[in-house]
Amino acid sequence: MKSENLMNAQRFFNAGIVDKGMVTAALDDAVKHLDLNMKVFGENFPEPQR
Repeated sequence: MKSENLMNAQRFFNAGIVDKGMVTAALDDAVKHLDLNMKVFGENFPEPQR
């Protein structure tokens, strides 16, 4: 597995604490986008690039 050095790691420390509401909103948004993609792609998602 190839690893890379993390550039500008300080930005993660400066981001602040995430609360349960923020995580819930992010997951709800992800599910909404998945639902929209399923309407577009159905069961025919493109194959991953290799």
